[in-house]
Amino acid sequence: MGKLVIELQGGLGNQLFQFANAFRMNRASGFQHEIVASDHLIKQQSKNSRFTSRCFELQQLNYSFGSLSHYEKGLISVVGSPKVRKFINSRELQSLGFLPRLISEDQITSDLLESKNNKLTLITGFWQNAKDYISIRDEISTIVESIDSIFLSPRYYELLRKIENTSCLCIHFRRSDYISNIRARNFHGLLGKEYFSSAYSAAIQAREFSNVFVFTEDREIISDAFDFINGVKVEVIDKEDKLSSWENLLLMSKSTSLILSNSTFSWWSAFINRRLEMANIFGPSQWFRQGNDSLMLPSWTGITPFFEEIN
Repeated sequence: MGKLVIELQGGLGNQLFQFANAFRMNRASGFQHEIVASDHLIKQQSKNSRFTSRCFELQQLNYSFGSLSHYEKGLISVVGSPKVRKFINSRELQSLGFLPRLISEDQITSDLLESKNNKLTLITGFWQNAKDYISIRDEISTIVESIDSIFLSPRYYELLRKIENTSCLCIHFRRSDYISNIRARNFHGLLGKEYFSSAYSAAIQAREFSNVFVFTEDREIISDAFDFINGVKVEVIDKEDKLSSWENLLLMSKSTSLILSNSTFSWWSAFINRRLEMANIFGPSQWFRQGNDSLMLPSWTGITPFFEEIN
């Protein structure tokens, strides 16, 4: 059996995309590989102020990841080195038969696992073509929802009862490193009040709900940012609740209506949601400030993004 090594990077949402892509590839090959999650790049990026500090977050999945021998780790570190990639492209690397195969996002999908000789393959990139995962939604959702109860706090279960027992709207208000990290802000863009107001108007026209749960790290600006909400109870969930990123994602996935930020964390809470109708997911029609790419699925409702200017 071969091994697919995921070069993980980014936060939980990004890591889930990278895992789902490896799962998709492995499924296409008849599950002939073990999937190995490597946090080497995460550790390296955390030492660089240009990147938001992250950690490995997939260990809580009820999934049997493979492992690498010391020798295999050495081979992966060679192929995965940015310095090596800068001077030698993936095809040239591949000509050195003793090295692992390198699969990047610019390769043709049908060609990804064609070689039968490679026992070790490194997969690098973000792999955020959302439509690629529609066909494996049930399988991936089951895995993502499989978090063991030992990782879930009493506060999580308290909020879960509130969300599951009501017709509610969950809003993900992502700011954090979109403000503090210039690189992230310039690429992603910071969605402003006008976007959330438009999304809220669309949500209340589509469905009635009695409660609104706002997931954020910026409790102090909520009263001004969401003063357009009237007539329903609003509960803010933030760092004071001491929930893990997994707990926040799973709670949002239990809502009956959902407003997304331009965050892969938001995206996954919508993608695995088995409770709401897909038409009750509202997100930015333009996901990134730079470029027109969108992670919105066809059945979701796109809202025109209004990006804030931050001095």
